[in-house]
Amino acid sequence: MPTAAKLVASVCMALLTLVISHIIIGLMPPETQFGHFILRNVGIGLSVGWMYIGARAGRGWNSAITNGVTGIFLLVAWGLLIYACMEMFKRSMLRHYASIEDAIGGIGKIVIEYGVVLLNIQLILVLLCGGCITACAAEYAAKKWR
Repeated sequence: MPTAAKLVASVCMALLTLVISHIIIGLMPPETQFGHFILRNVGIGLSVGWMYIGARAGRGWNSAITNGVTGIFLLVAWGLLIYACMEMFKRSMLRHYASIEDAIGGIGKIVIEYGVVLLNIQLILVLLCGGCITACAAEYAAKKWR
C-alpha cells in the first residue's frame, strides 16, 4: 500500500543513486560506454527505497539508521548483481564461457571486479550518509503523515 514514507524513501534513494552514478562514472576509464547506467541505477534506487526503507519506516530513529545502512547494502548488492549478470550475458554471447558453470562462476568474478571500483572513500561516505538521510527522511514522513 502506498504511504508517504515509501514515496519519500524512493525519491530520496533515486536522488542518491543519481549522485552515486555520476561519482562512479568519474571513477571509470574515459572510454567506458555507460548506456542507460544512470536510469537503471535510479530504478534500483526507487525499488530499494520503496520496498525496503519505506516499508520499514515508523519503527524509531535507531531503526531508521539501521534501515538506511542496510538499504545501501541492498542497493550496492542488487546493482553489482544486475550489472554482473548483464556483463556475463554479453560475454557469453561472444562465447567467452565454455559452459553454464563457467558463466555462473563468471558472475562472481565480475562482481569482484566491479566491487573493487566501488572501494572509494568518497563513494562510501556519500552512500552511508545518503542512506542514513534517506531513512531519517522516511522516518520523519512516517511519523508526520500517518
